[in-house]
Amino acid sequence: MHLSSGLNKLNETAESVITMQSSLDVYKKELAIKDKEANSKLNMIVDQKGKANMSQQESIALKKELEIKRNQANEKQKVVQIELDAALPALEKAQSSVSSITNTQLTEIKNLPNPPVMVKSTINAVLCMIL
Repeated sequence: MHLSSGLNKLNETAESVITMQSSLDVYKKELAIKDKEANSKLNMIVDQKGKANMSQQESIALKKELEIKRNQANEKQKVVQIELDAALPALEKAQSSVSSITNTQLTEIKNLPNPPVMVKSTINAVLCMIL
């Protein structure tokens, strides 16, 4: 009886081991699949991180380039503003002089059949300022 009971236990244990072995085989296959998926995702993450780092470096380089160009534009704007400030008094003086021209003077110039070169040049300059 003890012997038969022991043999039954051994048989049950053997069956349990076989069942567990088949379950273990299934789990090993699932684990291998999950491991491949995890490695694939890890590789994808590493690739994306590399691309992000590259994009970040490109962004930093572009930002530096834009800062240089912005500084150059600001410097050019300062130079142009200085030149404009220097030219404005002459323009204002010329506008004041043009506004003091009378209709009689304009009629006199208009009636000249062939005005002197300096008069033509002056009239052209005045027209450029007016228009």
